[in-house]
Amino acid sequence: SKRRGGQKMVSRERSIDDQFLEICEDIKATLRVSMLPAPFRLWSSNPKLLELLWRHLRPNLETRFFEYAADAIRKHAARMVWGQPVCHRIDVDEISLFTVQKCRLVINIHHYINPKLLLLVTALVETLRRHDFEPIRDAGLTSSISTGVPAEMPTIHFLEESSLSQRKRNVLKEIQNILALPEISTEYLGLAYCNGYLEQAWSELKPFAQTTTYQKFTQHLHLMARTLVHGLPFPLEISWNDFASIGMSGVEFLNWIIPAQDALPRLILNMAALKVGMDGLDDASRSPYPV
Repeated sequence: SKRRGGQKMVSRERSIDDQFLEICEDIKATLRVSMLPAPFRLWSSNPKLLELLWRHLRPNLETRFFEYAADAIRKHAARMVWGQPVCHRIDVDEISLFTVQKCRLVINIHHYINPKLLLLVTALVETLRRHDFEPIRDAGLTSSISTGVPAEMPTIHFLEESSLSQRKRNVLKEIQNILALPEISTEYLGLAYCNGYLEQAWSELKPFAQTTTYQKFTQHLHLMARTLVHGLPFPLEISWNDFASIGMSGVEFLNWIIPAQDALPRLILNMAALKVGMDGLDDASRSPYPV
C-alpha cells in the first residue's frame, strides 16, 4: 500500500512536470520564438502563476492583430532611431563575417520578440489597473495565425554569465545598470559571445541611452503599446482574485512586472538601432520572421 501511494505521488509529480513543459512549448509555438522569453522564464519559477497567466494571455497572442501590433511597434522603433548617430557609427569592418552572422541571429530574434513582450506585459498591467478596452472587431485581425517556431529561426543556447571574462561581465553589469534592467537580458548575453561586437555596440548605445531623445523615444513606445493593447480582440478577464487563488497578491504581481514593462522599450530601441546599423532601415522595419 505504501508503495502504491508512492507510485501515485510520482505519477502526480510527473503529470505536473509534463503539464509545465507542455505550457512552455505552447508559449514558444504561440509566440513563434525558439526560446522561452524572459518574462515567462521569471514566471516559470511559480508554475501555478505561469499556468494562470498563459490561460488568460494565449487567446490574444495567436491573433493576427497581436502580430500586426508587434510589427507596428518594431517598425516605429526602427524609424525613430534612423538618423541617430548610433545607427551609423557601429563599425563591423574588423569583425569576421561569421561573427556578424552570429550577431544578426541574436539581434533578429530579439528584434522580433521584444515588441510582443512589451504588448503582453502592458496588457496585463492595463487589465489589472482596470482600464477600459475597446476590442477590435475586424475579422481579418481577430483571426488566428499559423503558430509554431519559424523554420529559419535558430535555437540559441545562452551560456552562463559566470563563464564570461571579467571584462565582459563588467560590460553586462553596466548595461543592466544604465538601462535599469531587472536582470541581464538574453540579447546582451548572446551578443557577449560574439567576439568584440558587444563592446563596440555598447560604446555607441551607451551615450545614446543617456540622452533626452532616447527617453522621449521610450515614452513613445510605452504610449504606443498602451494604445494598441486596448484594441486586443479578446478580454483578458484576469482579476485580483485569480492571484489570491494561487497564494499571491495582485499588487505583488504588478510590482514584479512593472520593471519589465519599463525596461522593454529600451531593449526594443537598442535592438532596432543595432538592426538598422547592421542591415539598414528597410530590413529593420520589417519583421525578421513574417507570418
